[in-house]
Amino acid sequence: MLYGNFSDLVLKVLNKFSARGTELNPTKTADIRLKIQDFINAELMDLASTTGKIAAKKSYVQKPVCNTLAYDTSSIKQHLPDVDYAISLVGAKAYFFEAVGPATVTIDESISGVWTNLATITIASTVVEMTEYKGLLTPSSATNTVRMNFSGSYLYAYQNYILYPYTFSSNALVQQHRPRFIYDLPTNFLKMNTLIVRKDSRQEVEDKTYILDLTNKKISINRYVEGEYILNYWRKPTYITITGVDATDDAQTVDVNDDGAYVMALGVASLVSAKNDPATSVLLNNLYEAKKANLTSSDGVYVQSQVPLSGW
Repeated sequence: MLYGNFSDLVLKVLNKFSARGTELNPTKTADIRLKIQDFINAELMDLASTTGKIAAKKSYVQKPVCNTLAYDTSSIKQHLPDVDYAISLVGAKAYFFEAVGPATVTIDESISGVWTNLATITIASTVVEMTEYKGLLTPSSATNTVRMNFSGSYLYAYQNYILYPYTFSSNALVQQHRPRFIYDLPTNFLKMNTLIVRKDSRQEVEDKTYILDLTNKKISINRYVEGEYILNYWRKPTYITITGVDATDDAQTVDVNDDGAYVMALGVASLVSAKNDPATSVLLNNLYEAKKANLTSSDGVYVQSQVPLSGW
């Protein structure tokens, strides 16, 4: 339903659309129309959060390299003052690690027996949570040894470190290296539905081992289960954005199905009339709640649990 039609529907619910068989001039209903603009987005979210859920999906393809337990460096190591720890790889093309500060990590290339710096990552003491660092490397020769060296004069912790023999298309896309891969949730994510994994061996099963971090809008998945992960979720509605140009505003689509549009009109009408006609407002709100509970698109209330990512 278009916003212009929805506004007319709210006016009809309030018996303010016409008089004596003639549509009222918009100037006579301007105050009500302004209030509709104020309340419509609140009711959109109320429906999407309860019985007017809007389904959506997102895919994550998980096929990591270096995916055997031999590469597992998830155990937290403690750097001791002035006691360096290094790993090395011939022709390394990328790196990844997690650490807290204060730390100094250098990436060096052995050229004719002399270690030549490729990159230095300095981590401030203010970094008190495990934070990832990653990037691409360009050694002068593919046959030279590259090392990642954890150094510095202070105590600090680090984990999930690796030098990759492969390059990636950008620094940002260097593969993460930890037991659970962390992905961004969709920007319009509201509630979890299911997570389905399509495995290579012609299997499609529900994955219930995911962990949600709603604070940071992330989902984590076991890296050792490869396949295409289909995230089925309930999304936020697309809000109406009022521009002040009637033709533009009226042409916007109200992000709700046809059944929900009428139900939502009752809710908006209840809010519009709350101050000047409390009795009508209560009646309309009761109708709204009753019809909302019986929307044909509803499949019940949400059930969702959250485990912090830091609780691995």
